[in-house]
Amino acid sequence: MLQRHTLDDPAIEGRWETVVGDFFQAVPPGADFYVLKRIIHDKSDADSLRILRTVRDAMSERSRLLIVDAVRPDADIPPSAVISDVLMLTVFDGLERSEEELEELLSAADLKSLRVVPTPGALSVVEVAPV
Repeated sequence: MLQRHTLDDPAIEGRWETVVGDFFQAVPPGADFYVLKRIIHDKSDADSLRILRTVRDAMSERSRLLIVDAVRPDADIPPSAVISDVLMLTVFDGLERSEEELEELLSAADLKSLRVVPTPGALSVVEVAPV
């Protein structure tokens, strides 16, 4: 049975922490999980790589990075993905990346994708590990 906990639930007290910071500069080292939700898609390759390298530098060999973002299909691209891609390019200097394009960025940051989990919505969850 799935159990849900709120942030003030005693069952998870002391087991999590949120930290305010600048992921271009540093993130706390040695966490079990790092989560980047809707971060990479609106950044250029250079800025995305800076963020991924910052996270990689903080990760232990057992850490995982979860990237929650749209992963553009290689074929039969839906119109909504095309519109989002154009918006990311013109407004934010980013782009909606395919799994292959994301893998190239991850590889350049000494990371690798373990799996891509689609969701019922437009986003997927990409589980990432250190190389």
